[in-house]
Amino acid sequence: MNKREVIFELKRKAAATLYPDFTSGESDYQPIVDMFGDVIIQVEDEDYQGDTWVLYKRGTRYGRLEFGWGSCSGCDVLQACGSLDEIDQLINELYNSIEWFDDASIALKYFKEHNADENVGGNDKEFTEKAIELLEGTIGKEAQNH
Repeated sequence: MNKREVIFELKRKAAATLYPDFTSGESDYQPIVDMFGDVIIQVEDEDYQGDTWVLYKRGTRYGRLEFGWGSCSGCDVLQACGSLDEIDQLINELYNSIEWFDDASIALKYFKEHNADENVGGNDKEFTEKAIELLEGTIGKEAQNH
């Protein structure tokens, strides 16, 4: 699905499809995460609040999504959504925050530079190292096939 098709899908009110039994206080981000592309790596903090990091693959492109979540409607955007329209707005915001890379080598360069940042730690570092390993393997396979 290209960007235009994804944007069209988002404008079609994806929230009603993802959360057909919606009640306020929804807390499961996974349906949203899954709709943006093929999830090839996902790392999450294992706590009542934290962050999620996702690496997508769509064709030859790779995308990086990072977002935070909480344990209540006061500190979690999805739980604070009181309507499907608000969830649709959140879906659009999350989609627009994905950083897309045209190919594995560009994504690898980004992740290697990100990994060198001294402020990167914890699960962000784990996610970054997994992405580097996967992308290096992908580039290696592509080189063997040529």
